[in-house]
Amino acid sequence: MQTSAVFANPGLAAHRRVKLLTNGLAIVGLCRSWRQRLVMLLWLIRYSVLRLLPRSGHRSAISTARYNGLRMTLDWHASEHIPLREVLVRGEYWPTAEWFPLPGDTVVDVGANAGVFTLAVARLVGSEGRVIAIEPNPVVLGRLTANVKANGFEDRVTILPIAIADHTARGLVVDQNGNSTVARIHVLTGSESISSETVGVRTLDDALGDLGIAHVDLLKVDVEGLERSVMEGSERTLAHCNRMVMEIGDMADVPAIQSLCVKAGLAGVTSRPAGPDSGATLLFARRADLSRPE
Repeated sequence: MQTSAVFANPGLAAHRRVKLLTNGLAIVGLCRSWRQRLVMLLWLIRYSVLRLLPRSGHRSAISTARYNGLRMTLDWHASEHIPLREVLVRGEYWPTAEWFPLPGDTVVDVGANAGVFTLAVARLVGSEGRVIAIEPNPVVLGRLTANVKANGFEDRVTILPIAIADHTARGLVVDQNGNSTVARIHVLTGSESISSETVGVRTLDDALGDLGIAHVDLLKVDVEGLERSVMEGSERTLAHCNRMVMEIGDMADVPAIQSLCVKAGLAGVTSRPAGPDSGATLLFARRADLSRPE
């Protein structure tokens, strides 16, 4: 949205101020010490003011802080803070306690962005577990890598700088007004030229097969429009997956994705609206005969 439009509409400007304040206070609550909360609050006040000034997009909005004890560097202009609310505040990916990974589990994060979900599950699976973070966007890969290193999770997190679809190809990252959380992958066809800016595209079955991963305890997918394509290239993975959570932007794809889940033995399929930040649908699928250790 153009800043000029905000100033032209006082009601819209007031709504944005309230939303910035509400979301900011929720994130401040993730900081554990009073000092961390104060530093975060002061930074959020500065950020909120700058967002309402002309040409605010030219100012830096990269912040490093601790949220629930996890050290993260995030670009707020690119909306990389939104997963903080989705994952750490509202717990959208954990509908019940059984969805939390256990120590030693294997988790695959397709569409890892700057790593909020990756870091959360890496702490849960512990040093005996494994997390595969898949993120093709070169703009955000540096922060994802730095965040994993800053938390000492290199021993359990493997980062794959590729996109996932239903076949091997090359793709372009399509930026959405600088918002890295909704950047899309355009998979090139045979008639389109390949440049140095393209990224590799593989099936999830092939990518995990190369890593020797034969079983997945939790699969999370957030790929901005390629959900069905990801599923169609993951037949072997889904057949050996205990749980999957997927954010789906196009409701028309939900029935086909549900059918693919059932075909793979993930019969316990439910869905619900995602949080107010996305307007998407969250689909949860689990193996019907799955039991958790006491």
